[in-house]
Amino acid sequence: MSYVGWPTKVNRNVLSSTDATVGENATKEDSLETGKKRSKLTVSNAPKKFNVSMRFNYVEKDSKGLTEKDRFWNWYERVLHYSVNEFQFPDLMYGIDSEKLCWYRITGAVNGTKSGLDQEIKMTWESSYEGEIEADEDPVTVSRIEAVDGAITVFYSGIPAVSPTTNSFGALLIDGVQKQLTGIKYFDGDRCYLYFVKLADGQNHEAHFSGYPELTDSFTAASQGGN
Repeated sequence: MSYVGWPTKVNRNVLSSTDATVGENATKEDSLETGKKRSKLTVSNAPKKFNVSMRFNYVEKDSKGLTEKDRFWNWYERVLHYSVNEFQFPDLMYGIDSEKLCWYRITGAVNGTKSGLDQEIKMTWESSYEGEIEADEDPVTVSRIEAVDGAITVFYSGIPAVSPTTNSFGALLIDGVQKQLTGIKYFDGDRCYLYFVKLADGQNHEAHFSGYPELTDSFTAASQGGN
């Protein structure tokens, strides 16, 4: 199994018809000696399941002759390998604009039907993990980084077929100390934003990723309570 990003130039808009199931099979019922029933947890973090609907354009073609619908299906079959691999996506419980991330697996078959100039895709997602994981992943080629307190802009060479994830660049190091990433904002161009907790100490700092130690940038953190 591999961990991959969402396909580039494929929108992340989830339709309002998407619904969630939380807590399925998270508890079981036992009988006490007194005959009373009690429930107890079977898992500490039950997966969340979503019936997801999305729409992808099948008319407008890119320079390779592929439509948005084509790019999705290529990713689903050749990168995600159906339900084998997992992908990173904004946490659906918080909305697609949230910086909070989650790892998902598509379970079962995916269905596509024509809807105007789009193809409406219906599929079932199951969450597997929230936050960061340590996993091998094909790196994205990075050209430079720009740092401010709380965020790193990563510029990568060209436009990859699959969006980078929080694993793509290695660990974030501030003055040589690893910092946890709190979120990512995607762009289908040549960059993405990665977020960390602001230092707010009024000091100068140097940032880089372990996967690209030669690419560094410095920033000055605002003082606590400053603008």
